[in-house]
Amino acid sequence: MQERPLRILLLSTSDSGGGAAEACRRLVEAFAGLCYVEVRLLVLHHTSDLPRVGSVASTPLRKLRGRGYFLAERLEIYLRNGHSRRDLFRVSTARYGFDVSRHPWVKWADVLHLHWINQGFLSLASLERLSALGKPIFTTLHDLWMATGVCHLPLEFSQASGATLCPRYEQGCGSCPLLRSTAEEDLSRQIQRAKAFLAGPMFHYIAVSQAEARLFQRSPLMQGRPAPFVLPNPIDLDLFTPERGEDELTYEWYAPHTRYLLLVAARLDDEVKGGHLLCEICTHLKTEAPELVQNLCLLLVGNIKDPKAFADFPIPTRALGAISDRRSLASLYRLASVTLSTSVYETQGQTLVEGLATGVPAISFACGGPEDIIHDGENGFLIPAFDTQLYAERLVQLLREQEKGGFAPSTCRHSVQGFAADTIAVQLLSLYDTHFPSLHLDNNLMNNRPTITIITICYNAQATITRTLESIQAQTYTELEYLVIDGASKDATLELVAQLAPRALVFSERDHGLYDAMNKGLKRATGDYVWYINAGDALPSPTTVEELVADAFAGGQMPDVIYGDTRLIDSEGKDLGLRRLRPPHELTWRSFEEGMLVCHQAFIVRRTLAPLYNLRYRFSSDVDWCIRVLKEAKVCYFIDRPIALYLNEGTTTANHRASLIERFEIMSEHYGLWHTLLKHLRFLFVRKR
Repeated sequence: MQERPLRILLLSTSDSGGGAAEACRRLVEAFAGLCYVEVRLLVLHHTSDLPRVGSVASTPLRKLRGRGYFLAERLEIYLRNGHSRRDLFRVSTARYGFDVSRHPWVKWADVLHLHWINQGFLSLASLERLSALGKPIFTTLHDLWMATGVCHLPLEFSQASGATLCPRYEQGCGSCPLLRSTAEEDLSRQIQRAKAFLAGPMFHYIAVSQAEARLFQRSPLMQGRPAPFVLPNPIDLDLFTPERGEDELTYEWYAPHTRYLLLVAARLDDEVKGGHLLCEICTHLKTEAPELVQNLCLLLVGNIKDPKAFADFPIPTRALGAISDRRSLASLYRLASVTLSTSVYETQGQTLVEGLATGVPAISFACGGPEDIIHDGENGFLIPAFDTQLYAERLVQLLREQEKGGFAPSTCRHSVQGFAADTIAVQLLSLYDTHFPSLHLDNNLMNNRPTITIITICYNAQATITRTLESIQAQTYTELEYLVIDGASKDATLELVAQLAPRALVFSERDHGLYDAMNKGLKRATGDYVWYINAGDALPSPTTVEELVADAFAGGQMPDVIYGDTRLIDSEGKDLGLRRLRPPHELTWRSFEEGMLVCHQAFIVRRTLAPLYNLRYRFSSDVDWCIRVLKEAKVCYFIDRPIALYLNEGTTTANHRASLIERFEIMSEHYGLWHTLLKHLRFLFVRKR
């Protein structure tokens, strides 16, 4: 173990004024609260009073130099794009910027974590020199510039189709429309070639949404790299809260009987923000529910360059301008009935998270990041892109259900607990350690008491779920989060959950099968580890989790996977003995060539490592999931005793033949077709003998 704290250096163009800057600020504050971490933030523009922040432009001469880098880059783009100011800031070249590879803070750091570093801060040459230092470099993708030629988002926008993928993105760029170029070997392709080193082993990428991760992987620059880890930008749950303070801000325009719809954006009339869609929605709203509209007001927070953009709106509107004070913004969220987003694409959807944290439901088109945030019908509505009629209908439905107590503030707030800055900071530390165990993070990372999220999937399970609930409720380990993901049961399942597991967080809605439900549980989990104990399964004793944690963390390391043995039980709970396939003492992804040696219910995974289940497989996606986890895992810890009781009459058992076919496909995908065929022939030969 290292005797000194881990040293983390965050790098961002600014420490205030944008989403990336706010994310950095929150991480600095969260890391600063951990005794085993030292953190600093290096920026170009230092405008806040946040401690632990330094600027590369600390003197008037260096400030002038930074301004020169910015202007030189913008001028080059302006001259190449046909003198268009419209798209001037949709691209960056990073041909100009500071070299920080010899900066004393860079030398001080164990880990470098890049955020948004464009517009005169870091040049490509500087980034390449940083990669040569041998320090791990993590990059949060606030946009996709790291994977493109010059653009920040490889999307084309139009009022007719919303956002569509630029066809040149997957071809290595060239003929860039943002540069008004028809040449294949234009600046965009030249810059993408110069970025080849960004696909090197020292760079580790963090997407802020699943949609962004998928777009990132489609870049030819990043082919062959592991998928980026998905971790959202953090928010301050102490600031964004439903609780009103004694010094709560008041507004002279506020009317207590008016219901406010809130839309927040840096620039409201940006085409990406879907102003034309908002107008259509409000038109439909006025037609659908004219009596409701009489008591509605649309609050617009953000800059508006075109004063005509929101001049003749179908419903009452109040433009409040840009609000940089976060306290004032939190106060506005608390006044709102719903937070809106009409964007045609969102990398994450930070304003939706902030609104939900204050207890306000959200509505958005399914346009990227919001798909990770909104649980349709639970904390708001997710609308197919770009159905403005349905958007208006769902908005009316939400407002009316609110009058009956629906979309409760507590439900909305709980849905974004995983976005808390402290939670994200700990997950980042876990991620650093996963890729670089040589950092030797102190085991105080979790004080040897990680939070375990146990997830139970159920549907009409009144006959089998009792033992599951009782065994989990009886656990002596206190750092437990228990989620029940129910498929809208029609029997007494939910009543049993409420009676036998009162501390469980229950989410009941229709799903598209077992693995869709498991994905829903994974998205809602906020613990350090996830563990699936489904309806009918159980834990062997009240001390199972307590003993498991004591064993796995006794050596001062934080395993990526904790696994153990499994006992089979029948529907009456009768012991059927140990599984035929036994877990090995040394587990790797190659171990599953011999079959699923570890039962899924005895396979506990660090949440930062857990991917979503592949919904292409209906019966054996857990096999694929475990293999994918083990491919990324560095440390697996074996518990040499049963840690789960598995009901031997589940979905896969009932569909055994289809499951075997799927398993063959999965094995072929991971281990190769011929290798898998030979393995299966050997199994048949051994059985016949």
